[in-house]
Amino acid sequence: MVILKVTDLILQHCKQQLEKFNFGKRYTANGTKAQQLTGIIGQSVVMNLFNKGFINGNEGFDNGIDILYNNLKIDVKTMGRTTDVRANYTNNFLKLQDYLTT
Repeated sequence: MVILKVTDLILQHCKQQLEKFNFGKRYTANGTKAQQLTGIIGQSVVMNLFNKGFINGNEGFDNGIDILYNNLKIDVKTMGRTTDVRANYTNNFLKLQDYLTT
C-alpha cells in the first residue's frame, strides 16, 4: 500500500480554491464544504503524483475527469477518514455518476 502525505502547499491551495469556487455542481449529492475539501485535496494529491499540478476551479465542471493519463480518463474518489487507508475499507461510487466516461 502507498501512503501519500498531504503537503501544506496542497492543503492551502485547496482551501483557497474552495473559498473561490463551488465544487458541488451535480443536481444532487454535492457534499458539504468539508466533503468537497476532502475531494479536492485527494484529487490534488493524485494530480501532483502524476505531475499534473493541482486542481483549478477556473476550469469549471470537469465531466468527472480529474486526470488524463496515457489516454485514460481518471476520476479520483475520496472519503474522509481518521486513520490511514486499510484494505477492508470501501469507497462508494454514486450511481448518479455512472454516465460519465471515466
